[in-house]
Amino acid sequence: MKKILTSIAVVLAMISMVACNCKTKSAAPTFVTDEYGVVERINPDEKCVYLVFTAHYSESDSGYFENFDGIVPVLNTLKEKDVKGSFFPTGVCFTVDRYQEPIQRIIDEGHYLSAHSFAHLLFVDESDPTRSLVTADSIRRDFARMEQELERFGLTKEQYCWLIPPYETYNQEAVDVMTELGYRLVNPTGG
Repeated sequence: MKKILTSIAVVLAMISMVACNCKTKSAAPTFVTDEYGVVERINPDEKCVYLVFTAHYSESDSGYFENFDGIVPVLNTLKEKDVKGSFFPTGVCFTVDRYQEPIQRIIDEGHYLSAHSFAHLLFVDESDPTRSLVTADSIRRDFARMEQELERFGLTKEQYCWLIPPYETYNQEAVDVMTELGYRLVNPTGG
């Protein structure tokens, strides 16, 4: 884990030397979307780096998904380099005691905070993305729990309207439900 955190810190430091902040801001952002209307790139003609972090937490996987544990060194590096990031932890992260302070710090230091669903549901069969694995009602219930956690930190829907779908996989049915719930979807990793 320390090697991963060190690597992240080094990469952040290198990126911050090259592109601390975008100096050329478009009047209105340009979005490149996929076939479902999910944003894949923002302002592709600008030389700008957007730092995006997702995280999931689970107690049922022998610690494999405790990847939000690396948040404090990341926040320290971003603060030191005066760089902002966008954070998308799952709603479960909001319920873990040791993450309360770092989540509040994300907000206090002016980073973007939304979520990545509550329980990190796998929406589609990865071998056949047209096949849904969860119902629309399951997505709605999961997102309602996620929204409760975000609102517990004083955030409003207008503040957390961008969302990265869990596993960065989705189909039209899942996109329609998330859009109906008021989210603008972004998938910077391409699945």
